[in-house]
Order: sequence, then C-alpha cells, then structure tokens
Amino acid sequence: MEELGLVRDLAIVWMAALVSGAICVRLKLPAIAGYVLAGIVIGPHGARLIAQIDQIHVLAELGVALLLFALGVEISLKKMFSSAGNILLAGGFQISVTVIIAAVLGYYSGLVSAVPEGLVFGFICALSSTAVVTKVLVDRLETESTHGRVLVPILLMQDLVLIPVVALLPALGHSGAGALNVMLMSVAKATLLIALVFGAAFGVVPRLLGWVSKSKSRELFVLTVICLCLGVALLSKSLGVSLALGAFLGGIMISERPFGHQVLADILPLRDLFATVFFVSIGMLLNTNFISAHWFDVTAFVALLVLGKALIAGIGAYIGTRSYWASILVGVGLAQMGEFSFVLATLAYAAGLVSERAYNLFFAGAVVSLVLSPALIGAAPGILAKIPRFRLFRRMETIRSTQSVEHCRFEEHVVLCGFGRMGRNVGLTLQKFRIPFVVIEVDGTLGEELQRRGIDHIYGDAFYPHVLSQANLASASCLVVTLPDPVVAMHVIAYARGIYPELRIVARANRSEDIDLFRASGANVVIQPEFEASVYATRITLLSLRRPKEEILAALRDIRNHGNTIFNPEISDEPFEEFSDAQFSGAWFSYAGIEQTIEQMDIRRLTGATVLAVKRDSVVIPHPQAGLQVGPLDQLYVAGSSEQLANFEQRFGVSRFSTSTEVKRHE
Repeated sequence: MEELGLVRDLAIVWMAALVSGAICVRLKLPAIAGYVLAGIVIGPHGARLIAQIDQIHVLAELGVALLLFALGVEISLKKMFSSAGNILLAGGFQISVTVIIAAVLGYYSGLVSAVPEGLVFGFICALSSTAVVTKVLVDRLETESTHGRVLVPILLMQDLVLIPVVALLPALGHSGAGALNVMLMSVAKATLLIALVFGAAFGVVPRLLGWVSKSKSRELFVLTVICLCLGVALLSKSLGVSLALGAFLGGIMISERPFGHQVLADILPLRDLFATVFFVSIGMLLNTNFISAHWFDVTAFVALLVLGKALIAGIGAYIGTRSYWASILVGVGLAQMGEFSFVLATLAYAAGLVSERAYNLFFAGAVVSLVLSPALIGAAPGILAKIPRFRLFRRMETIRSTQSVEHCRFEEHVVLCGFGRMGRNVGLTLQKFRIPFVVIEVDGTLGEELQRRGIDHIYGDAFYPHVLSQANLASASCLVVTLPDPVVAMHVIAYARGIYPELRIVARANRSEDIDLFRASGANVVIQPEFEASVYATRITLLSLRRPKEEILAALRDIRNHGNTIFNPEISDEPFEEFSDAQFSGAWFSYAGIEQTIEQMDIRRLTGATVLAVKRDSVVIPHPQAGLQVGPLDQLYVAGSSEQLANFEQRFGVSRFSTSTEVKRHE
C-alpha cells in the first residue's frame, strides 16, 4: 500500500474538497473557501490524514501553473486596452494606493520589516478575486452594467500585475549591493521570456494549433495545449524566473488566437482538478493555533482589508465613472482577497519575503474575506436602494447605462452548430440572403473554408458552455444544431434551452430514436434526414410517373402530416410545403425562343409569373438576375398561379417537363 501512498493522499484531498466545497456552495459561499477549510481539516494542524505532503505541494504547483495558464487564455488584452482611459486610471489608482497604504500599515504594525517585503505584502492585499466577482456579476446579470464594465477591466489589470511582481520576486529577496544586479538579471530574463513567448504566439503556435485542429483528434489537441502550457512554464523555471509566470505568459500567447475558446474549454477540467489541490494545500499550511491565539489581529485585519479596499476602489471607480451608485458597488465588489493573492503569498513566503506571522494572518483574513464577499456584493444594491438619495443616483445610472451599453457584434443572428453537409447548405443560404449568422465548428479544415468564404465563425466544440457563450445566444434569433454526435447535440440543446427559454432551436437527429430525446431536451423542431429524403424520393417517383399535380401534392401532404405526428414541430412549415396552395405552384419549362435577358422577356408584366431558377448544362442558377441571358437550350423554373403559368406557356411557346436527374448547384 506504500507505493500507492500518493494516490491515497490525492483521493483524500479530492474527497475532502468535494464535501467541504459542496457544503459551501449549498450555503451560497465560494467553493474556494470550502477547499481551504478542507485543507485545514485534513492537514498537519488538523486530522493529519495526509502522509506525503511534499508530493501534494508539487501537484499543487501544477495546479498553480494550470490556473495561471487558463487566466492568461481568458485575458483579452485588446478588450482591456480598448477600455476608456479613465477606467484604466481608476484601476491604476486602486492598485497603487492599496499597495502603498498596505505597505505602510504593514511596516508600522511590524508585519514587514523592509520596503521590498512591504511592497509584496501590498500587492497581495491589492488583488481581488476574479472568480468570485465575475460569478456574482453573471448570476445577477450585471456584467453589462456600469459597475460591471468597470469591475472587469480593473480585475484584468490586477491579474496582469502578477507578471512584473512574480518576475521580480527573486530579486526582492536579495539585499545589499547585489540586489540591483539580481533585479536587472531578473528583468532581462523576464524580457527574454516575454520576447520568446510573443514570437511563438505570432509564428509557431498558430500553425501548430491549426495543424492539430485539422487532425480532428481531441486527444492530440488537449495534449498540444498541455505541452504548450508546461513547456513555457518549464522554460520560465529554467531561466530562473517562475513556473507560474511562464504558465501565465503561455496562456496570453494563445488568448488572442481563434483557438483560444477551445483551448480554455479543454483546459478547464484539468485546471479545476489541480487548482483544487492547490487551494487544499493552502489550507494545510494554515496554522489554526495561530488563528485561535490571534483572533483579534485576524478580525482587525479583515475589517481593515474590507473597509480599506472598498473605500479606495470606490474612489478610483468614481474617477472613472462619476457615478456614486456604480462607485460604491465597485468598491464593495473589490473588497476581498483574490485567488491569485494565495499564489503570490505562497511564492513570496517561499522566497522569504513574507514572515510566518504575516503569512498566517494573511491566509486567515483571505479566507474570511472570500466567504463574506458574495454576501456583501449581493446585499449592497438592496441596501443602497433603501436610501432616497441613492435611488435617484440609480435612476440616473440606469439611463446612462442604457445609452452606453456596448453591443456585441452578433445581434439578432442565427447560431449554426456544425458546418457539415446540412450545416453548409443552411449557412450558404443564410449568407445569400444576408441573414446574420455565426458558425461554431471544431474541424480546422472547415474553419479554413469558413474564413475563405468570409463567414463569422468560432473555433471550438459547442459541447462546452464557454465556447457556446461566445456566440451571444442571448441576442440570437435561432439556434440550429447539426452536430453528428447525438449526446453532444442533446447537451447543446438542453444548455441553450435552460438559459434562454424563448430561443428557437432547430436540430437534426440522425436516428429516429433520438427524436423524442431532442424534443425533451428543448428543441422546437427536429429534422431527420431520412424522413426528408423519403419525401423527396416520393415526389421524384410520382413526377417520373407523370401523375397529376394534385395527386402528388396530396401524397406529399399525407407524408408530412404523418411526420408531424412523429416530430411534433412547434414551427410550422405548412405555407411553404411543395407550393401546396392550389392557387400557387411551380413548374419546369423548356425554352426554345431567341436568346434574350430575363429583363427583356418581361415575364412578370406579360404573364404575372416569376422565374425562380434557370437550369443550364445540368447546373441550376437560383434566383437569376434580370440581366441573365436565356438561350434556346435553357430550362426555366417558373412559379405562379395556374392561370399565370398557362399564360407563360402560351405566350412564350414553352413546354412543361418533370426533372428527375441530379443537377449541380451554381456557386
């Protein structure tokens, strides 16, 4: 059993995290707090259930690397730097003032003894929880509110602060004459690493990911992503910078690439798995005896942290928004320690930049502030709304927010999951009629075709909510699911229906046994290719037998009615079914007249009928332009009433015929 000691310890870590995290989620507290509490319970200051703590810490370092890699992928530098200058000023104010005040208070309270230690302690306090704040904003549908649009850029700025701080940690640990040399060397190594990373980002990485995506192998894609993450992290470690910094830069290397959404979707499960180990390992390091012996210090630290950060962030937000309401909500939103504060504190403690007393005080305060944060953020709007003056501020804020909301580039569009045979036909038709749509496709080869055609597309597997959410389903008019895998298709339908109850969903089911499952998952209409093929085969067969039009239409109507009992569609296609209106129909005609354009023939004025298609040399030209030349060997598909078709037949001396041969579509 000794050789399985690490497996046993990992099982204990994950089971303890599961139980404690589930309890916290049930109590509407951050799961991260539960993971830290689990570490306290099973660690050396608790039940002492873990035997190989050193190996757990090694896996925790992998969790830090994956956590920072995923953060790098999530960060959009374009989005952050496109924010208004006053928002960037607000973020800079919050970070710099918090660092300075925390460093000064830490020095005079005896928590730190030198300027470098004070600066690190200040940066630890300046960071807030991106995970907690964004989750609360999403749950409350406030990501596009004024305070939401201020909070997100500030959180991104805080996360980017990790790059210079982590890079300089080795230098800050030195003192005396050699400190400057160490600092310059650290800066040089970090600069070299950044140059290599960004060089690869514009050269090797896009080609590598593009090649792997064409293989259609999910396993190879995931392995490539892991190798990129760990490769850059190990390169960073070998340069003496930091494993965490390398992983973070590796994520940024991919963030602006078209593969970023799928990379994040694939890395999230691994990130969550090993990040859990990291947060549990933090709990193992937390000294509960210190908390019980210094409960007053912990309480005072948490109070100063929450109130101080709320005040500083609120002032900074007012600089950026001039809104009292938004400023207060931003201040409350940032009034906690972040998950990357844990990362920075752990690295600083290992480098000797944080004393054991400050380290224990920080962890105790961080856990408490994370637990309190969601409740404070949720309660703040209700408390402010009860104050008459702030009700007025909120009304002014709502008007300003409505006037300044940034619209997504996808609006009132169709989301098309899959660009295979069926998806391609749907997409090309939407493109022809200039109907806005976006395609989600994981096949790299099809991605190149979409790019050549100028079609908006998102690289990724629609199975993952993170990828699907990039298509802005909230503003979509219709979701079309043509994915070949029924399990993936059902998941996409159920996810979209659960979040957007009013969204129209059309899905393809390859097997008849999937029809009811797709309908139960939330699809409005389910289409089965075999059924549609049977309708077309029946039509062609009856046409080849020259059966009367009324008989053919009746037969097709019977098949459709039977299909309706099977598929039970909520969107009726009856008005468009095979020109089933007795007063309106279409037919093919062989043209034998002189060569002239459709405009010169003046068919609409002379007969009332309309030319819908021209067939020439087995190629069908749909919706021909008025200037198209029609010659003696061409065939025309003309639509209109029975009387109008008869007028056309008589006026131009043409004869009807039934087409039963395969034709090519004109591109």
